[in-house]
Amino acid sequence: MVGRILMALVFVIIIMMIVFWWISGGPGKVVTGAKDQPNIVASFFHGSLTQNILGIKLPWQGAVAMPGGADISKYTGTGTDGAHGTAYTQDQLDQARNFGMSSPYRSQVTLQQGQATASNPAKEYIAIKSASDNEGTVDLTGWSVQSAVSGERYYLPSATVIFIGGAVNSTNQVSLPPSATAIIATGVSPVGVSFRENICSGYLGKLQSFHPDFGFASCPNPSDAMPETAENLRAYGSKCLDYVRSLSSCEFPQDLPASLSPACRSYVTNVFSYNGCVHMHQGLPSFMQNSWRLYLNAQTSIWDDTHDIIRLLDAQGRTVDAVTY
Repeated sequence: MVGRILMALVFVIIIMMIVFWWISGGPGKVVTGAKDQPNIVASFFHGSLTQNILGIKLPWQGAVAMPGGADISKYTGTGTDGAHGTAYTQDQLDQARNFGMSSPYRSQVTLQQGQATASNPAKEYIAIKSASDNEGTVDLTGWSVQSAVSGERYYLPSATVIFIGGAVNSTNQVSLPPSATAIIATGVSPVGVSFRENICSGYLGKLQSFHPDFGFASCPNPSDAMPETAENLRAYGSKCLDYVRSLSSCEFPQDLPASLSPACRSYVTNVFSYNGCVHMHQGLPSFMQNSWRLYLNAQTSIWDDTHDIIRLLDAQGRTVDAVTY
């Protein structure tokens, strides 16, 4: 009898608990709670459980994406390369940080300081040189130079292939063949345009100041313009040939002797000038020089006079080379 009463009491209590649980929203709480729990299986396979909690990465889990930027990891930290135990100096650390994102043209074109510390824009210049082992030309379209001190960036200009004095010279983008040099001058071109040098460029240096100067060793020998032939002797006279032999390379004849024939005076005046030299020699294989003069047309000095980091940047803004002083 007592057992039946106890069983009935337990049954009533269970019924009351179920009714109370149902009234208080029991089924809804179960669903909500289930939604808030992490998916253990997914976490295991995708890595949040194994990597974030257990600190391990399973073979099928991919690498975690990290922000991009210049790769200077081997230079940072304790000052050694962890893989090889190589020590780096502070100068190497600074160079790695200042270089920026490396260009695929790195080592194909190098940057030289030149006269970057000159305060006069007419005398201030840097230079670039293409490597002798380059397989082809390097197109400088869109390339620029930048100061780390001022942050200013200057794009390399196009240039005329054969400059002609007194004419409107068309320009083209510059491509450097192997072993070529380009002087990147800060100021305005003395002849009004950037240009490729040739064996007659020394004549231009006789009229205006160029930094660095051309040098005159490559100028054509004046005697080559008037060889000693019977035709020249008849046309201009022996005194004309003697006078031409007395001229220096890239020299403009002045105060012509009165003893020269009119034909000789006309010939000398027209031939021994920049345009005359170009007209006579531009067909020679050796006429074009492997050097350019590129002018940024700045009115003031653009590189710091004492300390700067100058970068040469390719068309995508990646660092080809840099100089620090």
